[in-house]
Amino acid sequence: IINRFKFIGDPKLKRGLHGSPWNELFKILINKWKRTDGVELKIIAAGIDSSYLPDSVYEFCRGYELSRKWYPIKGSRQPMAEIIPTKY
Repeated sequence: IINRFKFIGDPKLKRGLHGSPWNELFKILINKWKRTDGVELKIIAAGIDSSYLPDSVYEFCRGYELSRKWYPIKGSRQPMAEIIPTKY
């Protein structure tokens, strides 16, 4: 874990609008961090839970699936659930 973040705002607001938490998430996802030894880290892929407000998550991820590898995903209540079910 690099860090933990809590975003305040209405997730129904589209990215770019004042007060949208998607603005802050975007900044975090494109940010780079340096370890104490100087190695630079960046996020190479992200899965964003779309169980709540799926349309907002799909809109945020749309267009970034290939370029930045941001994907809408569905969470599970099962702690040992497969990340990608074998049926796919």
